[in-house]
Parts: sequence; structure tokens; C-alpha cells
Amino acid sequence: MKNFTVERSLSIVQHAFDGMLVIDSDKRIILMNKAGMRMFGLHQCDMNGLYLNALIPVRYHVQHDIKVKAFSESDEISRNMQQKKSIAAYGVRKNGDEFPLEVSISQLSIDGKIEMLAIIRDVSVRTQEMEKLLEAATQDELTGLPNKRKFNEELSKAIIRANRYNQPMSMILTDLDNFKRINDKNGHNEGDIVLMRIAKLLQENVRKSDFLCRWGGEEFIILLPNTNLDSALLLAEKLRLAISSRIFFCDENNYTITASFGVTQLDNSKEDSSSFFKRVDSKLYEAKDAGRNCIKF
Repeated sequence: MKNFTVERSLSIVQHAFDGMLVIDSDKRIILMNKAGMRMFGLHQCDMNGLYLNALIPVRYHVQHDIKVKAFSESDEISRNMQQKKSIAAYGVRKNGDEFPLEVSISQLSIDGKIEMLAIIRDVSVRTQEMEKLLEAATQDELTGLPNKRKFNEELSKAIIRANRYNQPMSMILTDLDNFKRINDKNGHNEGDIVLMRIAKLLQENVRKSDFLCRWGGEEFIILLPNTNLDSALLLAEKLRLAISSRIFFCDENNYTITASFGVTQLDNSKEDSSSFFKRVDSKLYEAKDAGRNCIKF
């Protein structure tokens, strides 16, 4: 170790892949390597008197100060700042752009004083890839609408909100009538085109606050926050007429379609997501049994 010179140590720091910075007890940055400066869009001339909070979005300053203080007063030598999901690590570049960070910090004892070493990594690309994977897992590939998985997530949260604020909530479940004939007669490609156009038609006729999903096959489901049964029935009838009055053109073929609807309102006093869905599903079956192209509630 006797040949491990200060020059060699600084060279290792400067050529490290991850950003590295050393902060004194006043939270002033006394060293930042090249990777760290590139990450934050800084130059050497920006480093004079630069404090750590300059690299952190303002809304995280208090939270960050609390976490760093707790760490400095603990017996820990090092800590991964992502150990707890509640800890958000974000940096801010010189141009104001924010980006997610992976951060680990260590305590250093230099000449009897405690300093902090932070090793930081820009995880923007990884975060974007994770968001894309999550979106793919919760989005219907054909229509671009949220899928059943996403709907179930939203339904559970919406029920909690409705009960907390004592607000009504309704649900519409619709199934296209005899849709299988399109696929059987002219192939799934034309069936897919019609489904995409039905999805677009539904989107055009619901509110921004409504949550429209493709439930599967030729079924669509709509969650209606702060909506009572009467208002939900009005929307269901509007959608029924919009579908039945539209002619869907595909190449040389054209189709007229009808849809059956089940509608129900949440029983705030005792209902969970499972029983809420079972009721609207049973009403859809009633509509099918009643001859289709109608609404049961």
C-alpha cells in the first residue's frame, strides 16, 4: 500500500464511472469527479463555494436534510439512500432539468472531522425502461386503453376515495353483440379494426374523469367517479345509441354493431371491488338474455 499515492487516489476518483462527491460538515462540496460534473452539467468554474442543496430539487431539501442529519448521527458507516421506498432521490442539473438518482453515502473521518462521500448514478434510462414495462403490463396492446389489471388497481383506490368522501360511484360494463361473426366471416384483422374504432368512439363520449378500459375480448368497462346511477344510465344510453348508429367501414366491408350494457352503483356501506363487479357483470348477462342492444341496471 506504500506506493498508493495521493495522485493515484485522485486519478481513480476522476476516472470512476459513477459520480463521486465529498461534502464537508457545512454541506459544501469540496470535491466532485468528472462523472459527477457531467451528470449535473457543471464545469470546474461552477464548483467554487457550491453547496449540496444546489444539486437537489427545492421540494426535497427538508426531507434530504433530515435524512443526512439522521445518518450523520447514527453508527452506520455507509447507507444506500434507496433502502426505503419512501425516500425519493432526485437531482437537478444546472439547466433546471430534474432526474432520478441512485445514491449511496458514507461517512469519512478526515483530520478528526466528519465528511460525507456520496456515490451517485443517473438512473433516468433505467427508470424510463421500467415505466415502459409497467405501461406495457397495464395497457391493452390493440386499443391503447388501460387493461383489466390496471382497472382492478384503479377500482380498489376509487372505492376507498368514494367511501372516504361519501361520494357516489357507478360502473358500466358493455359487450359488443354477436361480434364473433366479424372475425369468423372476414378475419381477425377486420375485427381488430372495428374494436379500435369502438374504443375511440367510447373515448370520445366519456368524461376525462371517467376511467375507460378494455376488459377483454369485445368487452369494455367504465368506472364513473362521483356519479350516481341515474347519470350512469344516461351515459350508457348515449353510448348504446352512438354504437348502434355508427357504420364501421373496413376495406370493402361495412358493419353495424350493437352492444349490451350492465350498469350499477356502488353500495358505499358494505361493498368491495369483487362484489361491485359481480353485480355489474350479472346485469350485463341480463341484458344479453333480454335480447341484446339494451341496458339492465
